[in-house]
Amino acid sequence: MSRSDQYCPVKLGDSWPDAQAALDTTAALEPYFNDPAVQSGWHINLFERGIWLFLDDALRIRTLRFDAPFAGAIDGVRIGDTSRQVRQIKGKFDRKWPVNDGRKTWLYDSPFVRFDFNVASDTVETIFL
Repeated sequence: MSRSDQYCPVKLGDSWPDAQAALDTTAALEPYFNDPAVQSGWHINLFERGIWLFLDDALRIRTLRFDAPFAGAIDGVRIGDTSRQVRQIKGKFDRKWPVNDGRKTWLYDSPFVRFDFNVASDTVETIFL
């Protein structure tokens, strides 16, 4: 069973050439850093689709991020869904984000998915795979 729909034609583990063809993009990858001195991998943000791809050194997708205006669903959940809708679709979350940073973040472990909520509207703002 696919975790996404036609709005996300790539999946974790896909190679950059395969992802580039599936997304029909010629955009270049850019390095990203979790530590200012150490490159963590490569990424691309397709703003117009609301899709971010994060790739490892072998240029395989290791993380996907979805923001507005992403029009699809990930595990049945869409950007803008309320926390109540997420619970109806996914059930009780496995754990909350371990950092007390004022955000509402739910983590599901099997398979992994992370939902970040807009605190003011209690709606899904970002999804990570």
